[in-house]
Amino acid sequence: MTSHGKLRKEKGSLAEYETQIKEVRGQLSEQLKILDAQVEVKTQQLQDLSEYLRRRGEIEAEYARSLEKLSERFTVKTKRKEQLDLSVAQCWSVLLTQTRQESRDHSSLSELCCNTLTQRLSHCIEDTHRLAKRSKEVGLQMQDELLKVTTELQTALKTYHQYHIDCLAAEGKLKEATRLEEKQTGKSADLGLSQSGGQRRSSVKKMERLMEKRQGKVQETQLKCTKARNDYLLNLAAANASMNKYYLQDICTLIDCTDLGYHLSVSRVIRGYLSNRNRTVQNMKNGLQQLDTAVTGLNQGQDRDALLQAHNMAFCLPLRFQHQPHEGDQVTHENDHLHLVGLSVALELMKSLKYVSMCIIIIFFSDFPSFSFCQSSGQQIPLVVESCIRFINLHGLHHEGIFRVPGSQTEVNHIRDAFERGEDPLTDSESDIDSVAGVLKLYFRGLEKPLFPEESFCQLMECVQMENMTEKVAQIKTVVSSFPRPVIIVMRYLFDFLHHVSQYSDENMMQPYNLAVCFGPSLLRGVEMGGDEVTLAPQINDLVKTMIIHHENIVPGPSELPGPIYEKFLINCLSKCVHVCSMLGFCVLLLHCGHSMLDFGICGVFVAMLCIVCLYVCIVCAEWEAVAMFDYVARSTAELSFKQGDHLLLHSKASADWWRGEAGGVKGLIPHKYISVVEGVSTRQTQMDILIRQMNSVFKELLSRHPPLEASGSNPPPSSPPASVPSVPSAATRPPVKKGGFGLRSRGLFKPQDQQD
Repeated sequence: MTSHGKLRKEKGSLAEYETQIKEVRGQLSEQLKILDAQVEVKTQQLQDLSEYLRRRGEIEAEYARSLEKLSERFTVKTKRKEQLDLSVAQCWSVLLTQTRQESRDHSSLSELCCNTLTQRLSHCIEDTHRLAKRSKEVGLQMQDELLKVTTELQTALKTYHQYHIDCLAAEGKLKEATRLEEKQTGKSADLGLSQSGGQRRSSVKKMERLMEKRQGKVQETQLKCTKARNDYLLNLAAANASMNKYYLQDICTLIDCTDLGYHLSVSRVIRGYLSNRNRTVQNMKNGLQQLDTAVTGLNQGQDRDALLQAHNMAFCLPLRFQHQPHEGDQVTHENDHLHLVGLSVALELMKSLKYVSMCIIIIFFSDFPSFSFCQSSGQQIPLVVESCIRFINLHGLHHEGIFRVPGSQTEVNHIRDAFERGEDPLTDSESDIDSVAGVLKLYFRGLEKPLFPEESFCQLMECVQMENMTEKVAQIKTVVSSFPRPVIIVMRYLFDFLHHVSQYSDENMMQPYNLAVCFGPSLLRGVEMGGDEVTLAPQINDLVKTMIIHHENIVPGPSELPGPIYEKFLINCLSKCVHVCSMLGFCVLLLHCGHSMLDFGICGVFVAMLCIVCLYVCIVCAEWEAVAMFDYVARSTAELSFKQGDHLLLHSKASADWWRGEAGGVKGLIPHKYISVVEGVSTRQTQMDILIRQMNSVFKELLSRHPPLEASGSNPPPSSPPASVPSVPSAATRPPVKKGGFGLRSRGLFKPQDQQD
């Protein structure tokens, strides 16, 4: 605008118009150059894309051939060997199938890139050049029309200026004639007396003719000027309309014509590539899912059974060795077999329960191999973890500062050494709660690899950064589900226990965050991943706290992942002892009833075990009466609610702070601090006396089934029985036995009176 103003001041409106026309011509020329350059850019882009797809197709083809050769090589090797229907072989077959499918997918992508897509791009390049050429011709035509309009405007402007100048000149001459007429009229008035009338009339007529001529000239020039002005205004409006139409519409239409089909062609090419890639990715995903299913189905026991079935002749059990007694030997094959069967059945029954079997092994079979502190003992939950959690469940849920208050280092070392020797030092309630809690933390802190796998540490830290709790829990569940199965089972057991501990935070002062501070450094180790311990501590504590609170939504339950689960209210071990020992005694009695006293040794051991445990249970598990001192509202379905003054019946002690009992016929847990136990005699004393008398009668009945032999005389050895019938000792071959009384507290239990003497 400044340059235009200067031109306007210096050369006038006509010079300004000419300058503007020159600028328009320069813009039109520059537009054509830009459109030509744009065509070159599009052409180069299409050529580069075509070259990329061609090279990509070659690479994909080479990769597909390599995968095909790889799968074919191992497929041939697999066919040469005799393959059994084993889970590993199935997994291997799925992997080869997935490799062949991947090879076919990459081959299809190569064919698409090298042929179909490159041909489309070639056609697109040709169409782009053809449209650009035609668009340029149309653009030149529109520019010529625009320049023609501007030329007509320039001509109309010049004509208007010329007629306007003539009009101004005619008006000036008319004004001059008017002044002369006025001057002439004044002179005539002054000289009127001296001049004659003829001279005055001649002079007036001459002036009138001059005025008429000048007025006619002015009217003529004004008419021409008005016509030229109207033509100029019409041309000006037409020129402005043409300018607006060209710059606002025609240029956009021209560019669109130049790009016609370009973006659509590129879009089709890219979409074709994407479609093939998505199909490849979907096939890859399906193949990986099948492979994951095959890996999950790996089963060592199934493969073993298939191998044994395929080679049945090689692994079948040979014929049994027949018992060949030496001449005069009184022991028969049947007795030996019953001894072995009885012992094996008893051992299997003992192994079926966890805590009871260990107690019996330690108490009665001290020469058996012990369990290790850190190594697996055949249990999915490590022994030290299970024993410590059981002990804290029974005795320490209400203990203030559990896991936060350090225990005695001497006691911790003593418990740890006992576990390492294969013993379970937590079978009684004499251990210190804080020391037991310290042993549990020490176990997880001393693991070679933390409970949370190190390779998942970064993913878990990313989950902690999420603000939405629902999304955070879902993401943590996704990461945890990828952990190995044994790790998830231990993790579920531990976090169920920690959540149970946090429910008593009003008494033990251990909220979920406090528990997370205690267990976080032992379960996750960010320092080994190159992080700062101080910086990562808040994130680790937040993660453990979230898992304690939302453990049911994060860790899969027993329906999704079978395995041991944490029981909030454990069953007393003594009731299990009664059940197991009853089973042992019953089985042994069935196996050995009717045999000689020499064959009765094992039966005596187990029946004695049954007697001792049952008597101990009767003494400890007596029922007591109690009165409620305060009102109590149950916190869970396992607890009982009662009012002050209610009478309660206590069955047994669950822990130092809880009783098992009933109120109004409903059984559950009763807090010790809310009741007062009535001193008195146990209501089961009579039942215990009856049980003792019944056990004495059982022993006497068993011994009465073995009649004594004659005091004197020796019988010849019996003839050998047939091979198909096992030999059974007769009454004549049994050694003499004297009947005698048996006391439950005698030292020589299950021995006749003469042998005791």
